[in-house]
Amino acid sequence: MNRVCVDAGHGGKDSGAVNGTIYEKDIALDIALRFGGLLKGRGYEVMFTRRDDTFVSLDDRVSIANGSDADIFISIHTNSALNKEANGTETLAFDKDERLGVVLHKYMIKDLGLKDRGVKQRKDLAVLNGTKMPAVLVETAFLSNESEKSLLMEAAKREMIAEALLKGVEEYFTGSEKSLEDMKKDVRERFGFDDNTMLYLEMYRYGDELIKRLSEK
Repeated sequence: MNRVCVDAGHGGKDSGAVNGTIYEKDIALDIALRFGGLLKGRGYEVMFTRRDDTFVSLDDRVSIANGSDADIFISIHTNSALNKEANGTETLAFDKDERLGVVLHKYMIKDLGLKDRGVKQRKDLAVLNGTKMPAVLVETAFLSNESEKSLLMEAAKREMIAEALLKGVEEYFTGSEKSLEDMKKDVRERFGFDDNTMLYLEMYRYGDELIKRLSEK
């Protein structure tokens, strides 16, 4: 069973980027929990660096990842810039040719349709240079950009980001593309779920208070 360490950026006293009442730490956690749920549905073992609004230091994030024997590490963030027009999706990796970064970025661009800012090499980031496994940091969209802020506030768009990341992980481990419908079909067959059960799971798997709060904003 492949193991994935999912890292929701920031948390607790570290809000990350801020635009009005919207904090990067909340958006990142929401996407991370959705992503983790999708991974578990596909049979992956998932470890989180945080599951709630808790501050976790960079050293602790690295320790959690390395201590989990994860096969890959994915850190989820939103971007920010002084230039409010800055926009798009980018993926950061220790090596810009790292295959994990390339496949994740491909689906993020394909599914979100935002400006392609590319896969960028960042050897200075602790979660990329301190982790023992292939690791990437995904800058999903710019919270500082009003249009992309609106996108990030939509539950459906955050779900789309989680699904895009899932597709990238699937291709990374299997070496081939697979549609979301194919993945859901696999889940049906693996667990013997009928369509009504699948619908129930789709509707109620994200009932935590954080997501309710975000959806009300």
